[in-house]
Amino acid sequence: IFYPQRTTIESFDEFRYFTGVTEILSHTFRGCQALTSITLPNTLIDVNSAAFRDCSSLLSVTLPNMVESIGSNIFYDCSNLESLYIPASVKSTGSNMFRGCNKLHIVVDANNQNFSSLDGSFFNKSQTTLIEYTKADVQPEYTVPNGVTTLGDYAFYYRSNMTSITLPSTLSKIGGNTFAYCTKLSTLRFDGANAPTTTGDSFGSAASSYTGQATHNTGENKIYLSQFNAKGFDEGLFLDPLQNASKCGFSI
Repeated sequence: IFYPQRTTIESFDEFRYFTGVTEILSHTFRGCQALTSITLPNTLIDVNSAAFRDCSSLLSVTLPNMVESIGSNIFYDCSNLESLYIPASVKSTGSNMFRGCNKLHIVVDANNQNFSSLDGSFFNKSQTTLIEYTKADVQPEYTVPNGVTTLGDYAFYYRSNMTSITLPSTLSKIGGNTFAYCTKLSTLRFDGANAPTTTGDSFGSAASSYTGQATHNTGENKIYLSQFNAKGFDEGLFLDPLQNASKCGFSI
């Protein structure tokens, strides 16, 4: 089955009867922009990368109880996706799965041994890693839960409506592209005594991708530190690009 760019397909609930299907190949339904509804067959095991990319009218997806893997970019720019159920069977996922899904409420089955959901966003099982935040349109100000130690690669990538994020004292690592293209993000609050480690592109790597681009020339971009003697926020990538006036333009 291969239906990319079939813009006239509005629903495909009959897909449930394709009981010989165990895998959806990469880009299978990509660009089916009129697709609002699809029911997946119970025999499905693997959903590969970008399978539903750019399905901008898709509203809700329930992954069947045999699905074990979900590929990268699977729901990339599914801008109207509101609900996703991830069953206990899922063992592995790709990266950047939910770019452009800014009002998505994810429910992970409580019996899943690898992943979980909290307030609709996607975490590892122990909720020490925020894998992806998916509520930027409905909750543009967000406090990352205490206990989170890692923000995964792409955790807030292209969440262009985010305005404020508070980061817990437990945070020790910020992944690649975590805040890239958060162009309206003007407030970062750190509760920790030490700056978390970052990568070369945690806050963006080019002019259009730098965190806080929409407000960096107005003096609005601020870093707030809860700890009086907090260390590490005036060096490395926190200094450049985050506090570089020509890039992110934040000040403490």
